[in-house]
Amino acid sequence: MSALRGCAPDIVFVLILLVGAWVLGSRTTRAHRQSGSIAHQPAFDLQFFGVALMNACGRGAVGIVTGDREILPSATGQDRIDRAPVGDFLDGRRERVGCDRIGKVASMPLDPMLRSSSYLITMASAAWRLTQPNWPSIDALMGGLFAVTIAASYGIGRLGMGPIASAIVAVFFALSPLHLSGLSNLRDYSKAPFFAIALLVCGVLARKRLTSIQTLALVVASGVVLGLGFGMRTDVGVYLPLIVATLLLFTPDSMIRSWRVHVGGALVCLAAFLSIAWPVIAVHAGGNTSHWAILGFSHEFDSALGVRPGPYRLNYFYNDGAVATIVTAFGQRTAPTDGDTVVNLRNYDAFSRDYLSTLVRAFPADALVRMWAGVLTIANLPFSDAARRSSEYGLPMGLLPAGVVWALDQRRQWLASLNGAGFIFLTTAIVGIAALDVRLAAFIFVAFCCLAGSSAIQFQPRHVFHLELLTLWILSFVLAQAFGLARTACDLRWAWPVCVRRLPVTASFVVVIAGAVVVPLAAARVYQRGSAERLLSGYERAPRDPVPPEPQQLEGGWTRLGASTLGAHADQPAGSTRAEMVVVQVSALCNAPSLDVRFTYDARTPASDFSRTLSVRTPPEAEAPVDVFMPVYYAGADLPNPRAYRFSGIDIPASRTSCVQGLFRLREPSRHKLLLEAVLPRNWRDLSLFQSLEVAEHPRTYAGGVSR
Repeated sequence: MSALRGCAPDIVFVLILLVGAWVLGSRTTRAHRQSGSIAHQPAFDLQFFGVALMNACGRGAVGIVTGDREILPSATGQDRIDRAPVGDFLDGRRERVGCDRIGKVASMPLDPMLRSSSYLITMASAAWRLTQPNWPSIDALMGGLFAVTIAASYGIGRLGMGPIASAIVAVFFALSPLHLSGLSNLRDYSKAPFFAIALLVCGVLARKRLTSIQTLALVVASGVVLGLGFGMRTDVGVYLPLIVATLLLFTPDSMIRSWRVHVGGALVCLAAFLSIAWPVIAVHAGGNTSHWAILGFSHEFDSALGVRPGPYRLNYFYNDGAVATIVTAFGQRTAPTDGDTVVNLRNYDAFSRDYLSTLVRAFPADALVRMWAGVLTIANLPFSDAARRSSEYGLPMGLLPAGVVWALDQRRQWLASLNGAGFIFLTTAIVGIAALDVRLAAFIFVAFCCLAGSSAIQFQPRHVFHLELLTLWILSFVLAQAFGLARTACDLRWAWPVCVRRLPVTASFVVVIAGAVVVPLAAARVYQRGSAERLLSGYERAPRDPVPPEPQQLEGGWTRLGASTLGAHADQPAGSTRAEMVVVQVSALCNAPSLDVRFTYDARTPASDFSRTLSVRTPPEAEAPVDVFMPVYYAGADLPNPRAYRFSGIDIPASRTSCVQGLFRLREPSRHKLLLEAVLPRNWRDLSLFQSLEVAEHPRTYAGGVSR
């Protein structure tokens, strides 16, 4: 009874947070829906809710046919919505629909993405089975997921703070515009509660001294929960290794004395996870994980992460079709086969893994620096987001209660004043904890870096919103400890001798952590210097064939060069992709500071139009011309995904055509495993051949190849 009395404040706070978060989450989801942001989600969401509707109405996981139009859970991308009641319901034009309004059923297999979210489909279907298919039920479901996330965040706070400070963490996380914006998409948001639960489990394992039975029960339960989460969003699987690592490395019990419990716990946790997640794993077919990682090198994430590029680009477009094109062409260069084999899903997954590993082997330092950029960006995420107010634009502010809008504004003003201090708070927390317990400090460092560093894979709001909890916990912990020290200042004289005795251990920990960050990055850069130079020198020395410019005047004051040669549609197998490397030599003959070079494609759809403009700084008159290397692609006429396209030519402002000293293409592009964009001035070997952190580094770079 006394134990229950001691938990009374926590029980009260959790109940208040659960109810308040459920109301806020439901209201915010409804506001998103009423504003139209949910109705205009990608085609996947229409397919997802279409399958959930059929499940709820007892029809199974199939597509919908109403009249002569259909909503099919397939990879065709040709989703057509009938404006009859079912179509209007799925398009968000009506709040509810009866199962009797569904017409004839077309039996269609689910595509891999839908199969990997089968548990989420089941959950959405269950919400609709309770009454009838209606959007308010989904609002309530989203509110429930939001409430679990906030309650778990309170529990995470209690691992290092009192009830009030922990409640502040939970409230600040609940009122995050970035977090609330995530409620517009069920599939993207579904990982949030599992992230918070996994973090709570890791914290309990690292913070509490549990009995063997308690440890085994906790890890089995976490394995089951993460298995369910994996069937909703496969991203949840990345939290399992963190739990296992915490169990093996960071628990208070000695690994030597309790190795049976630790190893056995890791095995039963994995077994519990597999027993629940296996139906999804069995049909996941690799999940194109490497494809998503390649997308993460896109240039639009450079500015979000604060990364400065080198004189090359690992990937430019954040576009599934562009990455599919690059990988398919890579497969045909490195393992020539017929086009049908390359486009096959299983072969594509293998080729994308091979391409990613080739990229990382050649540029390991860039992969590392992007990871550390993710850590620094997440450490400052709540503050930078508040200062820029970027996430507020994703919220339907006019449809939210006035009290919520006021609270959001107060939160924004306070956090914006701390912009730029995230790294200071993170360092203070880790060093301060190390002064008391090196093991806990190491756990927090590893957990924060692994979770925050993973954001570099694809740094988009929908992928990183939940990570704001990490920084809010760090902030609240530091402030709570500072407040506690201020209240007990008179007792500091007793703590001072302890701090002095712990100083060598703390200093050693800081040195080890600094070495773990700096040494691998420095070594990777030394290695990458050689690999990047070999790659770029190979482009420079490769035999070239001149391309006749044959200028063609275009509208708008542009001139197209090389159209008859570069734009020629060579015969190639249907379903195949051909890559070539075009070289444009830019000189100072036009007496202009820079030259806009537009690489133009002829494409059937905007999604497969890879046209782009590169602003190249012209060299001084006495220097050799700048070589611009650009891989270009041609698709076979019947390639289904992406749609057929071909490179058309190079467009230059008509008044500056004299800046182009030469136009070439490599004679044998198939001799190069990697075909990357590069802008190489005469002295490119003297430049930094690696990406760098804008906030901390000032290497020698070349700013002459700016994409626009």
